Amino acid sequence: MQKKMNNTSERKDNILVFFISTLLFLFGSKGWIESNLFDIRVWIYLFFFLFLIMSYQNIFSYLTYAYKEKFRQVDFLIFFSLLIFLLIQKSISFQALSFVGLFLLISSHAFEADRRPYTFNLIFKGILYSSLVSLLGVYLGFFESLFFDSTVFHIYQGENYPNPVLAFSKEAFGIVLSSNSGFQSSINYSAYILISCIGVLNLLNIQQPIKRVLKYLLFIGLVLTFAKVAYLFISIVITLHLIKGEGNIFKILSISSLAIAYLFLTHITLINSEALITDYKYYRLLIGNYLGMDFYLSLFAWLKVQAIDYIYQNNTASISLVGFKGASGGIDPHSLFFYSALTGGYLFAVLVLIKGFVNMLSFASLDVKKDKYFLSLLIVFFIESFIWDPNNTPVFWIVVLFCPFYKAYLSAFKMDFK
Repeated sequence: MQKKMNNTSERKDNILVFFISTLLFLFGSKGWIESNLFDIRVWIYLFFFLFLIMSYQNIFSYLTYAYKEKFRQVDFLIFFSLLIFLLIQKSISFQALSFVGLFLLISSHAFEADRRPYTFNLIFKGILYSSLVSLLGVYLGFFESLFFDSTVFHIYQGENYPNPVLAFSKEAFGIVLSSNSGFQSSINYSAYILISCIGVLNLLNIQQPIKRVLKYLLFIGLVLTFAKVAYLFISIVITLHLIKGEGNIFKILSISSLAIAYLFLTHITLINSEALITDYKYYRLLIGNYLGMDFYLSLFAWLKVQAIDYIYQNNTASISLVGFKGASGGIDPHSLFFYSALTGGYLFAVLVLIKGFVNMLSFASLDVKKDKYFLSLLIVFFIESFIWDPNNTPVFWIVVLFCPFYKAYLSAFKMDFK
């Protein structure tokens, strides 16, 4: 009888790992699959619906708790504020429903982890397996760029694409490097999933030699994406390794400086004044010139200006993500706050920010030794939330919702980071 129960439990655990890894892969690879294979949207919705059904017990327990706590619980307030917004608008937003389903699903499993920390171990395995598939795609992109003329797994960026590494390679050596996106249509999502795997790798019960090899392969793959967030993550990891001490003021100042520099360079694009700009997507508005360099308002800064202008000119009952994309040329706002405001209203946006930042702060305040890679991942996700729409990105919420359980997880698995 005991053996049968163990087999049943193991089977359920394996199913959870399968669903998590597949969910992460499908969400990230949707654009690539549709561009190269077929329209997969229906299959993603079906798969997601099956995952919700499979998780019904966790969801019921989580919703029961949220309802009992009501206005004392941020999660309840998030759902309540979204409901009020949809009632005001007298319409249902697909983006809002997508967020509710994803947030509900991940929150319910995080809620279970409060009683069973092993749940997050299974979720991290899902991140690992999904990342290994993505990593394979990145390496395929690299070899494809070397030996083939096709561009299935890699992207040749435009002439004036603002990437210092790609620009230096072309100017100094005449080598045109490609960004290797693999099975994702965006190099950024490829980087996000690889960064997430590096961040949780030390939290998995894997033999150290295997971890070491995986880490090397993941870092090489991350570099090969040539995504801006890859440079940020690597810089933070190096900083945390070089500067010792939990509360070291120099470490805090160094990380803060990296964050400020990164946000500045993603909102202000620099280019040689003599350069011919062939694509103004990343060069929206000339704002100045200094030492032979032109300073342009970047796409990310321009989108924020557009979002503010759109919200100012429309009332709560009429704002929407679809309406904004009509004003921005079909581009999402690339901001956690503005995306949330456009899909669920201002109160909803504030509550989503509170949920995310409170969870991150709860991790920062824990009196335990923190893994440098997971800390780097969390810092990167915080910084990226200013230029990224992670609302419907599973890996973002997995990492953020794990934060309050970090100490209990380490205790359950007897982990200690020196």
